[in-house]
Amino acid sequence: MKSPYLHATLVTFLLGAIIGTIGLFGLIWPFIPGFRSVFLSWLSSGTWTIPLLGFGLLLLGSILIMFVWVSTRRRYYHVRMGDRTVQVDETLIEGYLQEYWERLFPGKHVANRVKIRREKIYVTCDLPHVPFEQQPEILRRIDSDLSEILSSILDYRKSFWLTASFDEKE
Repeated sequence: MKSPYLHATLVTFLLGAIIGTIGLFGLIWPFIPGFRSVFLSWLSSGTWTIPLLGFGLLLLGSILIMFVWVSTRRRYYHVRMGDRTVQVDETLIEGYLQEYWERLFPGKHVANRVKIRREKIYVTCDLPHVPFEQQPEILRRIDSDLSEILSSILDYRKSFWLTASFDEKE
């Protein structure tokens, strides 16, 4: 199964490797005089050395900018209301869910995240501790309640994806 965070992990690894390499060069630079002359002659010897480094950094920078743009782009669910279509933002749905979690688990914080992809809603939540025997019943209730919330507020009649985890400690 392909991880949804594979691109973020790869970009973070590449950025860390480049910054780490530059940091290593910075640490080695003052202590090994021979390294300075070898490194500078290597940079100035080839006509393609600097352009290749520039191309690599430009490519990495472009990938980072594209990644940030894609990951921060807002996603909307489109709701038809008569002859009009209304866009509903993920954060609006998260707000409704936060109110629901406060009613279901008063005084306890429930972290949740809503993602909308291809007109499907994905809900991820970290629930507080519930005894193991009661968890299936709570999950059925949550599934039913969230279906009703999404249906009544957004007219969302399709199935949604719920990923829930329970805290192990009280």
